[in-house]
Amino acid sequence: MSTRMICSLPSCSKFVFSRCPSSCQLLRNQITASLMRYSPSTEFSTSVVLSYHNNEKPQVYHLQHVATRLNETVPMIFRMKMDYTFYRDDILLHNQILGIQHRGHYPVMWHMGFIALIGRTMCPSIRAEPLSIAIIVDDGTVRLRWRVYYVSWLDVLLNPRMHFKKYREDKHHWYDGYSIFHVDGDGLVYKATLQKVIPDDPKNENKDKESVIKRIGVTFPGTASYVNESHKDQR
Repeated sequence: MSTRMICSLPSCSKFVFSRCPSSCQLLRNQITASLMRYSPSTEFSTSVVLSYHNNEKPQVYHLQHVATRLNETVPMIFRMKMDYTFYRDDILLHNQILGIQHRGHYPVMWHMGFIALIGRTMCPSIRAEPLSIAIIVDDGTVRLRWRVYYVSWLDVLLNPRMHFKKYREDKHHWYDGYSIFHVDGDGLVYKATLQKVIPDDPKNENKDKESVIKRIGVTFPGTASYVNESHKDQR
C-alpha cells in the first residue's frame, strides 16, 4: 500500500501542476517581478524616471549643494570611494574623453572605480584637484574644471629624486578636464559630461583664476574657486 502511494506521487504532482496553471503562472510572475526589481532593466529605470521632477529647475541651494559635494569629493577619486548620494539612480554619464556612455548608478560607480584603479596601478603618485566650480542658474548646471596630477613609473625609474615628495610636486605631469553636471528639481544630478581641456600655462591660469575671484567669486576653503554665473548680470 505504501509502495503504491510513493510511486503515484510523481503522477499526482504532474496532475496538480497541470490542473493549476494559474498557480504556476502566478509563481513565474512573482519571480520575474523580483528579478526586474533588482536588475537594471529598462522598464524599471523608466518607472524611476517618472518619479523625479524632470520639468522643474533646481533651486540655487540645490546647485550650491552639488558644487560643495564636488569640491569635497573630487580629491577623493584616487584615494577612497567617492560620494554618489547626490546622483540619481538613472544618471547618464557621457565620457567624451573615452567615447563611452553609462546609464545607472552602479555602472557609473563601476566606471569611475575602474578609472581610479587604472590610475593607481599605472602611476605611483596621482591625485585629482578641482580648479574651478561655476554655478549656472539659467540652465541648472554645475560646471567643474578639474586637473589630474600624476607621475609615471618611468619617471621614477629614470629620476630617483622622484621618490622625494617636495621634488615630485614640482615635476608632476597634469591632465586637464571639464565636466558639466545637470541638476533636476530634486537637487540630484541626472546627467554628467566629461570633456578634455587643453592644458594651460600654470602662470596664466593662476592670473585668470585670481581675476575671476576678484570680480565675481569667492573661494571655497579648499582648492576650487566658486563662481555663481547668476551674479554676472547683476553687476
